[in-house]
Amino acid sequence: MSAVSPGAPGSSAVPQQAELALGGPRGFRIRWWMWVVAGILLLLCLAIAVRIHGTIAFAETQAELKRMGFATTMEEFVAAGPGADADRQERLRRLMLSKAGWIDDIATAMPANDLQERRIPSSDLAKRDLAVRNGGADMAAVAAILAEGPVELSLFGWCERDPAKLRSIDVATAVATPLPHLLPCRAWANWWSIRACLDPDPEPHLQNLDRLVTAMGHPGTLIDAMIAMACSAIRDQAHLWLATRGRLPVARLQAWAAESPEHRIWCASGWAGERCVFQEPLSRLHWGFASLAGASGNPWDDAWAFVRMWPIQGHDSAFCASSLAVSEATLLGKPLPTIRQPPFAIMGLVATITLPNLTECGVTAIESANGHRLARCAAAVAEAYRRTGSLPEVIPAFASAAAIDANAPALLYERLSPSRFRIGIDPTGPLPPAIPTDRWLSKGYASTIGSPPAAPAALMGRGGGRWSGEIDLDAILIPPPEKPAKAKKP
Repeated sequence: MSAVSPGAPGSSAVPQQAELALGGPRGFRIRWWMWVVAGILLLLCLAIAVRIHGTIAFAETQAELKRMGFATTMEEFVAAGPGADADRQERLRRLMLSKAGWIDDIATAMPANDLQERRIPSSDLAKRDLAVRNGGADMAAVAAILAEGPVELSLFGWCERDPAKLRSIDVATAVATPLPHLLPCRAWANWWSIRACLDPDPEPHLQNLDRLVTAMGHPGTLIDAMIAMACSAIRDQAHLWLATRGRLPVARLQAWAAESPEHRIWCASGWAGERCVFQEPLSRLHWGFASLAGASGNPWDDAWAFVRMWPIQGHDSAFCASSLAVSEATLLGKPLPTIRQPPFAIMGLVATITLPNLTECGVTAIESANGHRLARCAAAVAEAYRRTGSLPEVIPAFASAAAIDANAPALLYERLSPSRFRIGIDPTGPLPPAIPTDRWLSKGYASTIGSPPAAPAALMGRGGGRWSGEIDLDAILIPPPEKPAKAKKP
């Protein structure tokens, strides 16, 4: 019986080379799921490599910022902040969280202390007066606490002080750190502002407004800084309202006019807090998404957020921290650190969602600082008009309208009629470079200096306009005539 040749028809033998390539009928075969596992392992190795590279980038960012004198950790930031009396802070916090009904009413009460004299519906007047009465007891308690000694209406008022405990704080805990609430703080400012305008002697209420804004003078987060700017604008408007009525004492006006705008300093401090209190803990997000647990209210969303954040969180934190430090240094006129760009321009969740809102606060700070200057200069002009019966030739010297820097240019003064004037920056000169160029093209944003008077009366709102404002002193000091009653048909 002859042997069948390996290549003969009907032969079941496989060439040795082919058998080795396929692993043989009983050998190892590569299955489709093995390719999936290999791909997952490759992606995991890539994610770990990206994470390690990001961790190094964040460490380099922190080292550079430290060399340049920036605070870089929660411990450093809190240690450099002001201290706080725990008892006073707790009593103030209880008042802040009382949820008294008058707080909602006074925050929206009409009329506020705007500059227009107008007929106010009796229902609005009744609502305002009721809110003022109902808030009397709470406001007396707030005033007593502020008068006792320093109070911190910011992160520094209630934050953890122990360095060991600070180091153990994760993202969710840091976000939950007790902070001032905008609504009660604004209601407190509104209450004292309205009382200053209604009462024969405004000084006690202005002193309380002074203390309230002083208590907000050390922001630990951007929320703190924005609340400080909002309450400062209410305080400015109370001074301006009283000045236009001839009721602001000259000594008080001059002291207010001599103040240096703190808005950019507040914003820079808020950015420093965002870097140290939130970005630094976020860079330490460990394996397992416990640090994000409860952040969204859905454990699956928290898990998916962690999966997306974990590989690039170092790069994300490095980019955000360096960008905020650059913004901070720009506002304060300091040397700029290096912005750490993420690889392949891949932005993380924080950089994509949060950072644009954080940096926009710088624009708000610059606008608010200019509104503060506008209000003070307008008040000085109004005081001179009330004293002499005519508008002054120039802004009184004690209310300086000179340029501070490129983002706070000189204020120009225009007399539009015997009682009407305008103050603002020169729209034909160099514009503040920190304001986005396209912003000046928005309707009603740019300065109106040099343009025809607005009709019928463009009046400065709370704390002044963004870059200019008009006031007609006769129009706001003389209430409009009542409309005659309509004749009833027989």
